[in-house]
Amino acid sequence: MDDNWAAPDGTQHFIGNRWVASNEGQTIDVVDPSDGKPFARIARGDGADIDRAVRAARNALGESFDGDWGRLTATERGRLLMKLSAAVLDRHEQLAQLEHRPRAGQAADVDLPHRQRRRPAARHQPGPGQPAVRGSG
Repeated sequence: MDDNWAAPDGTQHFIGNRWVASNEGQTIDVVDPSDGKPFARIARGDGADIDRAVRAARNALGESFDGDWGRLTATERGRLLMKLSAAVLDRHEQLAQLEHRPRAGQAADVDLPHRQRRRPAARHQPGPGQPAVRGSG
């Protein structure tokens, strides 16, 4: 099995911006439907894990967006989203390979066209009175 797609040891959830052990420590296999073989192992959550994740999300966002995210300006949130976008682009090959794993012996040719890999200077088209959000990459 190839565990590099999951949490560091396959028994953790990403909650509150960090990897945390699942409540019960159980795991489940991620199975390729084309051949029935497992290719990764992930944490199996339970109600306590869900409650912990919901608390973390509420803490981050707050009931009325008064958490960390809600205290950011729109420009600051835009910059963070651009960083997220850059991180996805930086890992596009790994993400594409996961999405398009070879099925039943078929080779997968997974690559994004060059135009999709380029990082434009600004992706946000500002409205009237809004600043352009520039990427950091």
